[in-house]
Amino acid sequence: MGNEDEVSSCGFRLPDTPVQVDDSNENTYTTMRLAHGKNWKWPNGSTLRIKFLDGTEEQHRRVKKHAAEWLKYAYLGFSYVTSGDADIRISFDPNGGHNSKLGTNSSRNQNEKSMNLAMKSWHTDHDSREYILHEFGHALGCIHEQARPDVPIKWNKDAVYKHYAKPPNKWTTKDVDWNVFKKYDADKIITSSYWDSTSIMQYAVPKGLTTDGWWCPWNTELSSADKAFIASMYPSPTVLNLQTVSRPMSKGNMQRIKATGVHTSNVRVGITGLETVADSSAPRRDKLNFTMANWEEDSKIEVEAYPYQDTYMYNVAVSAVDLVHDVDFQSGQQHVACPSSKKPTKVWVEFEKSYKDAPEVITFINSFQLENEWVMKVWPESITKDGFWLCSQNYDPSNLHSLDAQWISIPARRGAPRTGTFAGTMLNDFKGHVEFKRRFTKPPLLFVALSELDADSKHFLRFRIVTTKLTEYGFEWEVKSWWDSINAIVGASYLALEPW
Repeated sequence: MGNEDEVSSCGFRLPDTPVQVDDSNENTYTTMRLAHGKNWKWPNGSTLRIKFLDGTEEQHRRVKKHAAEWLKYAYLGFSYVTSGDADIRISFDPNGGHNSKLGTNSSRNQNEKSMNLAMKSWHTDHDSREYILHEFGHALGCIHEQARPDVPIKWNKDAVYKHYAKPPNKWTTKDVDWNVFKKYDADKIITSSYWDSTSIMQYAVPKGLTTDGWWCPWNTELSSADKAFIASMYPSPTVLNLQTVSRPMSKGNMQRIKATGVHTSNVRVGITGLETVADSSAPRRDKLNFTMANWEEDSKIEVEAYPYQDTYMYNVAVSAVDLVHDVDFQSGQQHVACPSSKKPTKVWVEFEKSYKDAPEVITFINSFQLENEWVMKVWPESITKDGFWLCSQNYDPSNLHSLDAQWISIPARRGAPRTGTFAGTMLNDFKGHVEFKRRFTKPPLLFVALSELDADSKHFLRFRIVTTKLTEYGFEWEVKSWWDSINAIVGASYLALEPW
């Protein structure tokens, strides 16, 4: 059959009349799960261009309707085009069987179809749903469920060869070996724990094709395991709001936050609250040191906050956003030099991959070393498709000895930014409202992080940035302080993402 990356992954044909399946025999196998080719995964967050090479309006309507079922669980988009290159190219040859290339192989050979749907005139909408879901599963990179290396089906091979040699398939022995018996090497695929007989990617197995009498019908819906697995292959962004639970009373003590809920290691963490103070017994009582680091493994995230020796830290609150390696998102961390000047410091940040147009960028504070006056600010400037200037503000006399900032960039949507800033001051009573310039379909994911601070160094630094009443139109925000803290400005950057 040639190189497995080049061949169609599927080539079955449904009979013109339904297969009669005896349901008197109970399925004795454990319900298990889907598998996905490692090398065929589309970049997460991609919008796949799909083009119909032929077919009727009704056939096109059915494809759009049923293929969209996968998008409820996979962080991808479909864009149906009529010209230019397309990632998936669909033909409706009634004699060509149902078949599709695997995942990213679909984008090869633009002058050829990558998927065929043999949709007959008598096929109902329900009939079409079954093979549209199956073939789009292949187009997203899913292999046949019976091709997993751990599949427990006990095939009666002679019976299988005879069965598929008959119309409508008329398969050769080689065809059967590829489409039914082939098992992928474990190191070439990603699987969850178990095989799933109810998966949309599992072939029907008529009674008589196994040595132990096991069988299964054609599956017509995505199984619960299909939904969970494709969501793990193409995870959507997540925002977590976390805080420490302990209150160490000795200076320099590290605080650690552990949580679950992230999908990838592509995580950025910003400060949303601090309760900290300089060492009053030290020669300089206005020194404040803070830095932060984070690690991710599986679905777990661990954030460590270090106050260093000059600082007592009682509480830390953070916001963490998992950008899930979205193909359109970029992010990073940048150290900013701090000269003795009131003039802004600028550092050029170049994007790893240029955008088509200038993107939206947010910047926020990750770590700092302050003394004298507790004043700092970061912001992006002169954003282009290739990069931007990361700016930071000092105070006079020089107060900022070290500053690390993080940044996130996302493609701009004309007239509808999803990023912004707000600042609490005494003039607005440290509260306000942000109205999105573009309405979301439902309340978005909201990431907020500290980007500006002006606080009295003679008092404890205590603040908490709180957001409430989040809707598809906007949100309320408030900066809370307590006890003797005196804050002149506490500002934040925000990023709003469409929930999946």
